[in-house]
Amino acid sequence: MISWLVRELTQAEQRGELVHIIGHIPPLYIDCYAQWGHQFDRVVSRFQHIIRGQFYGHSHMDDIRIHYDVADPRRPVGVEYITPNNGPFSNYNPAYRVFYIDGDHEETTRVRVVVVVVVSCCSS
Repeated sequence: MISWLVRELTQAEQRGELVHIIGHIPPLYIDCYAQWGHQFDRVVSRFQHIIRGQFYGHSHMDDIRIHYDVADPRRPVGVEYITPNNGPFSNYNPAYRVFYIDGDHEETTRVRVVVVVVVSCCSS
């Protein structure tokens, strides 16, 4: 998987493209193998100039995780946007995140989170 990603990012770099990475389990999340996450950090450090966003789910929380440069651990090089769950789950209210991405800009321009507050459910 990592070698495939590196090939794709290398080709995008050669074509002068910017990319978004979309996945299910965030590489910095506890459910991801630590060694795999470290290798992914190396990829993000290498291709930080073309990766414009990383978007994940899995954790059911509205969260972000920061990638730091492997050569300079004080320097942030990427952000994982982790989307909240869209249904009730273990004391989390249903929610979703909307990203407004403007193709004329190099950054994600706006993010909107919508949360549905559930007061009570399924009473008999």
